[in-house]
Amino acid sequence: MRGDERRELLGEILGSFDVVKKLLKDKAICEDDRIIIFDPPFTLHIIRNHASIHLYHYEEEIGRISLTDCSFCDTEAEEVMDSWLKALTSFGFRRYRIKRHGVKK
Repeated sequence: MRGDERRELLGEILGSFDVVKKLLKDKAICEDDRIIIFDPPFTLHIIRNHASIHLYHYEEEIGRISLTDCSFCDTEAEEVMDSWLKALTSFGFRRYRIKRHGVKK
């Protein structure tokens, strides 16, 4: 995936941050401006006020994407980040989001 594609997906995720946070509330640590997703041995930190996503392998940061740049320590980190970007913006995830939150009770 190219850098501009990653930044576009990041923008989508940040744009629906509150909805993503609600969907992941039982599967992640959700704070005001941060969502921490556990995918052992990886951890993904979505940080709204920094407009960035950071990928960790245990305690070491191995990848980062922001609206202006992205960097990865190796191709595996890049692939894991790309996988998460696709998952969090996928049609299935959006459809679930609409079904779950689009109907007013």
